Amino acid sequence: MTCPSNASKWTGQYMGNGFSYPMNSYLEFANLSDIKAPAQCVTNVCGWYYWSNGANNYESTGGNPLGGPSVKKWHNEGTNAVHVDGHAKWYRYQNIWRGNATWQNDPEWGGGSAANSIYWTRDAT
Repeated sequence: MTCPSNASKWTGQYMGNGFSYPMNSYLEFANLSDIKAPAQCVTNVCGWYYWSNGANNYESTGGNPLGGPSVKKWHNEGTNAVHVDGHAKWYRYQNIWRGNATWQNDPEWGGGSAANSIYWTRDAT
């Protein structure tokens, strides 16, 4: 599936970069009973990679040796997220992106907070 706001189209093969709905990597091999707050925990977001933990970069590309944030603000300065319980919600970018040292002071992709981990971890911390 490709988000209409993503210019890159999925071809059915591994792309790394360009996949529109990265999966929350903290949920790999998780059982539903492992998730303490299923209505709060994100499974997928609009982004640019095949997985995300809310703070990782995607693979380096020819134009940018650092890659870029795996969560994108393609929708009114925010992103759409699907949660473990099945509902979807829009989040302002800085309220879902955990941030990292690479992008912390970048005017376009900076912001975020470690406090946003509550949306990504199994134990809601």
